[in-house]
Amino acid sequence: MKKSAQIISYLFHPILVPLQTVGLYFLMQYNYFTPLELSIILSQVAIVTFFIPISIYYLMRSLRILQSSVMVHETKERIFPFAINIILLYTLKSLVLYNNSAYELKIYFWGLIGTYSLLLIGALIKQKFSVHTALLTAGLIFFTLLLFHQGIPSLILLIACILITGITASARLYLRAHTSYEVLVGGLIGIIPQILCWILLTQ
Repeated sequence: MKKSAQIISYLFHPILVPLQTVGLYFLMQYNYFTPLELSIILSQVAIVTFFIPISIYYLMRSLRILQSSVMVHETKERIFPFAINIILLYTLKSLVLYNNSAYELKIYFWGLIGTYSLLLIGALIKQKFSVHTALLTAGLIFFTLLLFHQGIPSLILLIACILITGITASARLYLRAHTSYEVLVGGLIGIIPQILCWILLTQ
């Protein structure tokens, strides 16, 4: 059971979730994009949200700035990665994705910037919340609002997102990586910015 919980935690690690979300978005919207657009945007998102952060992580480990594993358990060690993620997401939204038709993705990344900002504030006041839950609930709300906005019924997709979020949250609790409170607040930190961004940016 412990091994399964660890595998789930790595499969839906926060560093992978944005790329997984964008990939699922394009599976839903592939008719609206050319193959070239899909490959370019996915490559850009992969570089900015995965390859650059993982490179920075290993650089910080080599410089002994980080002592934790890739899960970064220590609250104080989360401050710098959160700040870096905010900068990278803002760069992705404003400079990389500014000139394409994937408008909904810009809303999603605005919401993620809000989520990471709240996580950063939490880390600064020495509060640790579940980043796994925050990013998965952000993705869940993004797809819920996207489907509602476009009038596309897809209960299977929403049920799958809910199950993944619930299973991952349960895995984090089973591994004692977080308390129930940290998981619950992490979920709210993912939900609220996405809702606010959809309200503000789709008027």
